[in-house]
Amino acid sequence: MTKSADYTIMGATMTSMDLPTMDTQHSARLDELESRLMMQEHTIEELNEVITRQNLEMAALKSLLQRVQGQVTQLMPLLQNKPGDEKPPHY
Repeated sequence: MTKSADYTIMGATMTSMDLPTMDTQHSARLDELESRLMMQEHTIEELNEVITRQNLEMAALKSLLQRVQGQVTQLMPLLQNKPGDEKPPHY
């Protein structure tokens, strides 16, 4: 019969006989959590790149919109005074 030592880990008392099984289970669980963390970090990096690109595109579109609005403002007087809408001088 193998003598086992008692260990207290995070409030739970275990024998040395329990540790190999627990160690394997924890190792597999830790591997799964590390894998998930790496995938989440990769996803966060991709999302950050998308947001950065969209911010640049939005800034360019805002600039373009301001230029178009300025051009429309300049053209409005010309569009409002159409030559066909004026009364001839003899009326």
